[in-house]
Amino acid sequence: MSDPTLPKALRTWDGIALLIGITIGSGIYSTPYLIAGHFPDFVTTAIAWVGVGAFVMVSGLVYAELGTRLPATGGEFVYIEKAYGRWAGFMFGWAQLFIVRTSPAAGLAIIATDYVGFFVPVSG
Repeated sequence: MSDPTLPKALRTWDGIALLIGITIGSGIYSTPYLIAGHFPDFVTTAIAWVGVGAFVMVSGLVYAELGTRLPATGGEFVYIEKAYGRWAGFMFGWAQLFIVRTSPAAGLAIIATDYVGFFVPVSG
């Protein structure tokens, strides 16, 4: 009889795809034209995107270092708790639950309704 559970493993490309999806999020569908509007030409805009990409890459490397130094379940909670104590970790966890992780859902809803408006006529 075979084990019906899925293996608890992420391969390299699984992790890369997951991190790209988390990093880019839904903002990639709404912000490029807003950002490009603040720069005089395409070259400056491209330099800004590459610069931010480098910053994000460094941020990812910081998380990789933290993950190897503190190999425990809990992610950012573990890092905050180790650096600032149990109370800060506790407060961080609740802030994640009620503020940080719920805000993207609101942003995604706004972006989705903007795009639906292109396909579904709305009178009023």
